[in-house]
Amino acid sequence: MQIDKLSNSPKDVCTVIDSIQDVIIQLDMEGVILYVNGAVRNYGYEPDELVGQPLYEYLAEEDVEKEKSILKKRKRGVRTPILTELNVKTKQGGVRCCESHGLVTQNNKIIAVLRDITEHRFAENALTITRNKLDTIINTLLDIVYLLDTDGNLVFINEAVEKYGYSAGDMIGTNILNYVHPDDLEEAKHRLTERRTGDRSTKSLEIRMLSKQNEMLTFDVDSYYYDNNPVFIIDASGIYSSESPEYDSFVGTLGVARDITEKKISELKLKESEETYRLLVENAHDGVTIIVNEKMVFVNQRFEELLGYKRKEIINTKYSELVHPEYRQEIEQIRKKRLSGLPAPDVYAIKLMHKNGSDCLVEIQSSIISYRGRKATFSFIRDITEQKKTEEEKTKLEQLLFHVQKMESIGRLAGGIAHDFNNILTSIVGYAQLLSTRVGKDKPFEKKAADTIIDGVERASQLTQQLLRFARGGTSFKPAPVDLNKIIRNVLKVSDKIFDKKIRVSTNFGELSNVKADRSQIDQVLTNLFINARDAMPSGGMLGIETSMIYLDDNVVKDVMNLKGGYYAKLAVSDTGIGMPEEVRTRIFEPFFTTKGSDKGTGLGLATSYGIINNHGGAITVYSEPGFGTTFSIYLPVTEKKAAKTNGRSSLIKGQGTVLLVDDEEKIRSIAVNQLDLLGFKVIAAKNGFEGVNLFMDKRESIDLIITDVVMPEMDGREFVEKIRGVDGKISIIMMSGYAEENVMNRALKNNNCKFLQKPFTIGDLSDAIRSITELNN
Repeated sequence: MQIDKLSNSPKDVCTVIDSIQDVIIQLDMEGVILYVNGAVRNYGYEPDELVGQPLYEYLAEEDVEKEKSILKKRKRGVRTPILTELNVKTKQGGVRCCESHGLVTQNNKIIAVLRDITEHRFAENALTITRNKLDTIINTLLDIVYLLDTDGNLVFINEAVEKYGYSAGDMIGTNILNYVHPDDLEEAKHRLTERRTGDRSTKSLEIRMLSKQNEMLTFDVDSYYYDNNPVFIIDASGIYSSESPEYDSFVGTLGVARDITEKKISELKLKESEETYRLLVENAHDGVTIIVNEKMVFVNQRFEELLGYKRKEIINTKYSELVHPEYRQEIEQIRKKRLSGLPAPDVYAIKLMHKNGSDCLVEIQSSIISYRGRKATFSFIRDITEQKKTEEEKTKLEQLLFHVQKMESIGRLAGGIAHDFNNILTSIVGYAQLLSTRVGKDKPFEKKAADTIIDGVERASQLTQQLLRFARGGTSFKPAPVDLNKIIRNVLKVSDKIFDKKIRVSTNFGELSNVKADRSQIDQVLTNLFINARDAMPSGGMLGIETSMIYLDDNVVKDVMNLKGGYYAKLAVSDTGIGMPEEVRTRIFEPFFTTKGSDKGTGLGLATSYGIINNHGGAITVYSEPGFGTTFSIYLPVTEKKAAKTNGRSSLIKGQGTVLLVDDEEKIRSIAVNQLDLLGFKVIAAKNGFEGVNLFMDKRESIDLIITDVVMPEMDGREFVEKIRGVDGKISIIMMSGYAEENVMNRALKNNNCKFLQKPFTIGDLSDAIRSITELNN
């Protein structure tokens, strides 16, 4: 036989060994390679280059010591593992994992067979990694994965069960039925029996898990509906040892349980919500309708009541048939835009037609919904007839409140401005008076200039007071018998600069009885009318001013101007300007209404004039036509009392003693010192309240009178006076201020036995104030 011949031929034996794919190595007891077959070429080596070399030179570093240890043991005759694993280095620098099978021959040689198992190890490692990943995936699933034996005992269950208070390890070996809610137990048993018999007709099962020891569990949803027991949908299949699912081949059950508690609760809530919404819609205070393809498919009871129709009368009728004709086109455009997804108002007001033919003003709030699989318009309809009336009243009240608040803000601003402005006027009028007293008849121009400055300051002071009274709503004024013609002439003197040369002024003054009026407020009305006339004649024209006595019949004025019948002084101010259309004329006296630009008018002038004349018991009317100018007519009740003289003043006092003057304005202190010196007083001046207190404490025995400003930084006049009164309760004190807010002055003067001097003041005003406080204390 061939094998016998082969076995008797050394050359043939070497050929066979050389063709084997495993590496066959012969070593001496020192580990030196004596022989290696041709399989070593798989590692990049030639057999000849390995012969005579130690084996461990070709091993990975981590296996060198292990191989040396085995060689030493074999040399001593110690038994060593026949089978080991070695990592062999390739000539290319790589490493291959080999399974080594070695034995010692009778002539103390070692024969070793190396089999390359690198791919095998890679496969095993990959399998291990895959198993680990699979375990990780299963244990990180939110669903519960489990495996049962034939009796329903748990063989495996993943960690997802721990969310529900159980331990996966503790459950292994226990029966699955121990965790089923009692109400679902029979169904669960039935399903297990089905799988034993191979019946696959029912795979899924909805079941509740029994809470661990009936403890309360924490869920992401409200579990009230299920008594704190989570609900699962279970997909399970029997495992069989044969292709046919028969009882004898049944080996277990594989199942996945998914938590559907939230879904079940949502379904229940939805059902409850639908019922709740149905009740809400049917009992809503607003009408409700659903429209599909222009037709009403649903209306609630309130809709029936709102328009007087029964439900059966209007269901499946076109909604537009109930809309007032003037609104139908608008409604159709809104409906089309909304259904097309274009921007459309969600809330709008229209008129619907009641069954009895009357109109019903309603507010509609609409949105798009899905109704029985079709796009529909869902609308709330509210009767707003009464609401509109209420809103109109509310708007009027809000406008009034806004006006009051605006006036209050203007008042605070005006008060602050008046204080500083009056301080400036005080220094101007003071020096002008000092100049007037020092120039003689030989200097008529200087005398006239000084007197003109004094008159101008008085006019400016009146305008300041006028601004404050306007800002406070025109409720505070001081009427007295005055000559209206004289007031008009005086205003014209100071107002001639406001008119362009192209505007001519024509006057016709009739014989008038006196009127009872506040001079400064009438000044303001005249100024407002003159400015209004000027602005109406940008290209020039004629300003006409006419006064006359007129008797108004009681029946006429009651209906037209809300006045009492009797005699009135009438003032007519006319211009030949552009005139006003009806829509402007009817609003001309509204606060803040103006046809001028924001930089030219505030809309307050005529509104203020209207309020002032009404407060005087009079009336103001306007007649105007575009292109034919405008005429304002003012009617003021007359009085038989004579007008008070305005140019008389008591003589200046001849002062003596020392005055302590306290004011934080240097110019005010300077002019007041000069005025007091002219009156004959010695003056000690202080620039603030602290300095005033110190001066008074040092020289209190020589001080006869104190004059102090009210508004000062750090220590104001009121606090200063309180400190002085704490030392001397009888000393005469005059408090002065350019801020004319009455309640502020009252608080300052209260319980302090003081007199008040309004800035700006003349030397005569100062003299009268000193005389008054002296008489009071005497």
